[in-house]
Amino acid sequence: MGFGQKMRMDKHSPNFARNFSGYLLLLMSWLLWGISPLPSFGFLKWRSEEKKLVIPDFDTAQEQFAYASSLHVGVLPSLDKKKRRQQLERWIQAYSKVVERFPDDKTYTPLAYLTVAECQADLGKIQIARSMFREATERWGDNELVVARAMYDLAVTLDQEQRYSESQQIYREIIERFKDSQKPGVGEIVKKAQARYYLAKEEPVKKKPLAPLGSFFKRLNPFSK
Repeated sequence: MGFGQKMRMDKHSPNFARNFSGYLLLLMSWLLWGISPLPSFGFLKWRSEEKKLVIPDFDTAQEQFAYASSLHVGVLPSLDKKKRRQQLERWIQAYSKVVERFPDDKTYTPLAYLTVAECQADLGKIQIARSMFREATERWGDNELVVARAMYDLAVTLDQEQRYSESQQIYREIIERFKDSQKPGVGEIVKKAQARYYLAKEEPVKKKPLAPLGSFFKRLNPFSK
């Protein structure tokens, strides 16, 4: 007797419950072990394993940074959330290698560090990113490009949370502090800060909590002390 015939057995038959339970257990076993009862349709797939990027070691910070940039620059952000996350994690691994191997470099390591922080922000790890932006301004405070970029990135994260009053202060500080800078790249950051500073934005108004009813009636009572 085939499966379909058995399933068409009278539900009041004493064997019905036993047979049905057996098929149910078999189906659950298939699902648990990742074996599809309908392999030709490919309904079930094995979960792909997490992969770690194998990064070569270079002799200089410039070469290490160039390798990381080759994986990043010119690559369009994926619209698929999972693939986008994989992109960002790959870039974090690549740029972190620059920071780890060349901690004393003052040209490429700061830029790699900021790129890692920006990727963290894109992953939604805002607090980690902000902490890194602030650390960058302290660690490389004499590098105008690093400071201006870190301040700008910090302000952008505030914009994302609609904290426009706070971000506007940072944009204005960038404009005033670096408007005359001759450092390559700083002028572009100033222009971007100006564009955001003068853009009209509406910030959510924080409403004051309502006073307790007791204090309301107390104000109405002229004899209360």
